[in-house]
Amino acid sequence: MSAPPANQRTSIHVRRRLDVVGLRCDEWSLLWGVEGSGVVGTRRPCGTALGLGVCGSAWVAGVSPPCALRLCWGGKKSVEIVFGVGECCGVMRTREIRASFNRDAITVYQAYAPAIGRPAAERGVFVSPFSRHRMTWIKPSFLWMMARSDWARKSGQETVLAIRITRTGWEEALSQAVPTDPDRRVFRSSDEWRRQFAKAVVHVQWDPERSLRGQKLEARSIQVGLTRHIIDRYVDDWILGIDDCTPMVRKVHGLLREGRTSQAREHLPKERLYPPSSGLARRLGAD
Repeated sequence: MSAPPANQRTSIHVRRRLDVVGLRCDEWSLLWGVEGSGVVGTRRPCGTALGLGVCGSAWVAGVSPPCALRLCWGGKKSVEIVFGVGECCGVMRTREIRASFNRDAITVYQAYAPAIGRPAAERGVFVSPFSRHRMTWIKPSFLWMMARSDWARKSGQETVLAIRITRTGWEEALSQAVPTDPDRRVFRSSDEWRRQFAKAVVHVQWDPERSLRGQKLEARSIQVGLTRHIIDRYVDDWILGIDDCTPMVRKVHGLLREGRTSQAREHLPKERLYPPSSGLARRLGAD
C-alpha cells in the first residue's frame, strides 16, 4: 500500500478496539513493515485530538501487518501500538457512509421528545404530534446522534429512535439529494448549485463524525434531510420498524461516566462501510 496523495484528506481507523479516544499528542504517524519501516499518512499538528476505532472491527483496510501507530508527545516521549494479523490499519477517505445495514434494510437514528418518540416506538410508525409538514433529518451514525442529542439529555431529544428503513427507500432518498453546500466536486458553479438546491426534495450534508466521547473527527458523517415533499414516502413506505434505544443510550453513557470505556464500546451498534453506486457517490460528493 502506497502513501495517499498529499492533497487527499485522510483519517486513520483501526480494527483493534483501543481506549485512546481523546488522547492529545504532538503528532502521529502510521508505520508498517519490519521494525515499522515506511510511513503512510501525514503527521498531525500539536494538540490534535485523536479519535481512533470509531468504526470498531467493522472497518477493514489493506495494510499488511506487522504495522504500528506511533504517538509522540513532549518532543521525546513516544509509544507505538503494534498490530498483528487480523488487526490491520489503513487509510480511510473523509466522506464515506458508515451504517448498520443488511441486504434489505439500513438503520438510521432520530431523537425526539417523549411525546413523539414513545408512541412511534410503540406503534412502529410516526403518529401525531409528529409533523409531516416540516423537514426531518435521518442519520446513520449512532455516535453522531449521541453528540447531537448529548446522549438523550437535550430538551426535545430525550428519546432516541433506531429506525429501520428499506435500502430501496434509502437509495431513493439519496438519488434525489442535493448537498447543502456548492461542492465543486459535484457542481460546476455556485449558480448551478443554487438552481438545484432551490428545488431539492432531499438535502445532504457531511458533518464531522464523532468519537465515543464526542470529539470531532476528520472523517465526515452523512445527514439526510427529508422535506415535506417526501416525508410521506418515508413514514408510509420506507419504515420497517422503530425501536426505542434510549435505555441502551443511557447504559452506554453511564459506563462512560464511570470510566468503563471498553465495556461502553461493546454496546455500540456495529457500523460498516455502506457502498453507494458510483453515480450516487458523485451526486452526494462522497469519496
